[in-house]
Amino acid sequence: NKLDEAKKEAQKLVEDAKNRGEDTRRDIIREAKEEAEKIKKNAKKDMDKEIEMARNKLQNEAVEIAMFLTE
Repeated sequence: NKLDEAKKEAQKLVEDAKNRGEDTRRDIIREAKEEAEKIKKNAKKDMDKEIEMARNKLQNEAVEIAMFLTE
């Protein structure tokens, strides 16, 4: 009888450990996805900023060329 109780207790401990492991795995995956999304958003912001800077530079160069040609 004690052996059966010990087996049940061991099985319960193993099951609890599996559940905690699964919870931890899900948390890690969720956090990784959130971090990846944050990195993507920051990369897009940086890209948009670079594009805007390039546009401004081209506009300035176009103005300089136009002024040079009118002189």
